Parts: sequence; C-alpha cells; structure tokens
Amino acid sequence: MKRFSVFFLMMCCAVTVYAQDVITLKNGDEIKAKVTEITSSEIKYKRYDNLDGPTVVTAKQDVFAINYENGTREVINAASTAAPPLPAATQPSTKSPAKVTFGVFANPGGIVPFGPMIGGELTVGRIIGELSFRIPSLGLQKPRYAAGDFEKGFGLAFAFKYFAPRPKGGFYVGSFIEFWSEDYTYTYTWDKVDSSDSGTLIMANVGYKFILPSGIYFRTGIYLGANYDPAQYQEFEFGFMPDLSIGFKF
Repeated sequence: MKRFSVFFLMMCCAVTVYAQDVITLKNGDEIKAKVTEITSSEIKYKRYDNLDGPTVVTAKQDVFAINYENGTREVINAASTAAPPLPAATQPSTKSPAKVTFGVFANPGGIVPFGPMIGGELTVGRIIGELSFRIPSLGLQKPRYAAGDFEKGFGLAFAFKYFAPRPKGGFYVGSFIEFWSEDYTYTYTWDKVDSSDSGTLIMANVGYKFILPSGIYFRTGIYLGANYDPAQYQEFEFGFMPDLSIGFKF
C-alpha cells in the first residue's frame, strides 16, 4: 500500500511538471505559461498562475526555447556562437587619430603698423603651429627718428595656438614670438646716417577663424604684447597688431 502511495505521488508530480509550458528567455529567465499562438515575430501566452487572465505578448527574438507540457522542446533562437568580448585592455582602439592639415596664409592687415606677413601652418588635432615671415619695409610705421626714411629688414616668427572648432570655423588663442632686424637711413643735422636695429616681439594672439567648404579661411583677431628693443631703450614697449588674414588649408 505504501509503495502504491509513493508511485501515485510521483505520477502526480510528473503530471504537474508537464501540465504547463515553460518559456526560456535569452537572458536565462523562465516563464511558466500556456502558449496560445506563435507568429513570425511574437509569442502569445497566458501566465500559468492566471490562465483566465489577459494574453501576454513577447517578442520572438527575446526567446531562446519553449518546453511544452507534452515534453517536447522547440528552440526558437539558437544560442549565439559569437566570441565573448575582449577585455577592455585588449580591445582594439576605436579612437580616430588626430587629423593633420597644412595651410598657407597672408596677413595684409599687418601692413598698417609693421608690415604684412606671409606664412604656413601645420594643424594636428586642435593644436596649430605657424611659421611666418614679415616684411617691415612695406609697413606704414616708419623708424622713430624721421618719418619717410627708407627702411628694410625682416621678421621671422613662430606661433602656437589652440583651436576650438565651431560649425563654421572656430576660436583660437595662442602665443607669438618674432625675431626681427631692420636697416634704415635717417637724417641727423643735415647728414644721412645709416643705422640698424633688432629685437624680439612677444605677443598673445586671439581671434576667430572662418573656414569655407572650399578650404579658404579668414582670420579676424588681434596680437597684443610687447617689443623688446635692446639697441634703443633696452626695455619693453607694449603695443598691438591686427590679425586680418586670408589663407587656404589643404
């Protein structure tokens, strides 16, 4: 009699287990249910603990398999065979390298005080390096001794700037240092005297750079700083120079 009772209990448990469908999701969760319909994109079922309740709809792509009450099993989506993601330290870098561009420019606005400049620039990411050449003899600012005297010379400058891009260009700010030398003639007590001068121009440069789709760009800014002239006053003279440049980037 006891053996019959144990056998009866085992049969009841088996009936209970297979009296429901089990939906296994891809994330490992299991749902005890009664599947009512399977379409091309959805699986419809009623929850086993509420068979008279509403029909629940689950996306078919989220289901791994269904174990039916009759003991059969249907695999809806096979387990992915893709390799697990690499550890962060070994994953290939998706960061793009810094963009490098070359350009040439001219600053005719500099003709007003000290002479125009021409030069070239190298941009790496947001850092701009410049090398420029100034022609003092074409400027309107004459030697301090006698206006109108002939002047010649050169200025060689280096500049580094930080560029903050915007939709149609961007702001820039940086430093500018120039080594210059000038030869000129001035009148002293009715005599013509040849003289030369040299010094260092140290300035900060700030402005905005408008860039066209064609590669042509315009700079509107200003240079602010001081000129050190050891031959004359051996001190710094503060001043400014406009940055009204036109250029082309390759």
